[in-house]
Amino acid sequence: MHVFVGKKDEMSLTLRTERYNAEDVQRIKRLKQRQWNPGERVWLVPYTLASMEELWQLILSEGATIEVQRELLEECPFWMDKLEERQRGQAEERQQGEAEGRQQGEAEERQQGEAEERQQGEAEDRQRGEAEERQRGEAEDQQHGQVKERQRGQVEERQQGEAEGRQRGQVEDRAGVTKGAGGEADQAALALVMVKQLKLRGYSQRTIKAYCGHVRRFEVFRRQGGEKVGSGKEIEAYSLALLEMGRSHAYVNQAISALKFYMEHVLGERRGASYVRPKKERKLPNVLSAEEVLALLKSVNNIKHRALLYVLYSAGLRVGEVVRLRVNDLDYERRTITVRQGKGRKDRVTLLSDAAALVIKEYAEGMSAQQWLFPGQDGRKHLTERSVQKLFEKCKGEAGIVKPVGVHSLRHSFATHLLEGGTDLRYIQELLGHQSSRRRSATPM
Repeated sequence: MHVFVGKKDEMSLTLRTERYNAEDVQRIKRLKQRQWNPGERVWLVPYTLASMEELWQLILSEGATIEVQRELLEECPFWMDKLEERQRGQAEERQQGEAEGRQQGEAEERQQGEAEERQQGEAEDRQRGEAEERQRGEAEDQQHGQVKERQRGQVEERQQGEAEGRQRGQVEDRAGVTKGAGGEADQAALALVMVKQLKLRGYSQRTIKAYCGHVRRFEVFRRQGGEKVGSGKEIEAYSLALLEMGRSHAYVNQAISALKFYMEHVLGERRGASYVRPKKERKLPNVLSAEEVLALLKSVNNIKHRALLYVLYSAGLRVGEVVRLRVNDLDYERRTITVRQGKGRKDRVTLLSDAAALVIKEYAEGMSAQQWLFPGQDGRKHLTERSVQKLFEKCKGEAGIVKPVGVHSLRHSFATHLLEGGTDLRYIQELLGHQSSRRRSATPM
């Protein structure tokens, strides 16, 4: 069944199928509060979270495909989140199927290798039996011509030695191929060890994902180059290849750190040698002017989105920090926001401006009791970082801002505007969560 979902008005959604056969009609009738519109030949369902969730569960249970109107996708994050979630699930299923296929192929190769070894063993047994029979024949015929028989025996022994040498070479070649395949299969086990060691040391989930990605790409590079794991120059060669591909110095330095961790804590190599790292780049961030920030905030009509952008800019938060704010993290009397377990797993306290407090109070008037300050579509989880990035790009276009900036530029702009206003640099760094006064001395971002 293929389902088309669109928006009729602020109260209703339209629902139609590719073919209005009896089976599809019976499936749709399982929806509550559905209504048939004979004039437009569509089903109408309420434009509510409960109805959309019920429709989505029906689509999942029937294994149906869905096509959502572009206007509805842009307006309602529910459908974008569900479609992305479904794509991730399908990708995971494909990956799992590929992994199972590889495992099955390896099992078949092992079985084939064992069968070949058995056949070879049987052939060698037959050859030994034939050799023994020949030797008995030689002993019996020795009385009739010892010289001639010895010559023939020497020829036969030479031929047999060459045949056995060829057979041993074939066995060793097959053993080498099998060992190589097993080494590649072991990469999955090493990846699990890598994740375990990173978790034991308290690394964040984002760092774990980044480190494992670096190791995976390094293994592909190493196999293509045919270099041995742990050879002295392989990390240096990989770093040079990344730089020639145009990767930033920060990216290459992170790759070196990931590979150093992999070598020491996963492969068990205890080398004291240092790795050659590229010099850190000093780049000035793109910053929005106060007028551009004001235009950006004015372009937002949705009160929830406006409150989110106000907090992002006025408190200098990272995207991952603002989406994880809880309602009780805001102190309206002290005008502070408590950021819990931010970057580096550190807590800190930053500003809650008067303007942001007013917008949040207006936004909170229509909120029910909940845990997250900015909840996702279902209310149980917080808003995703990707949703905030999409929101910023949309608002930037509506405000007519053409600078190449992302949502993180609001954090840069917060620090720059405070510094231009005469605020002490060390105080700004404390608000941003930077420990050392020497750190990022070129820009307090």
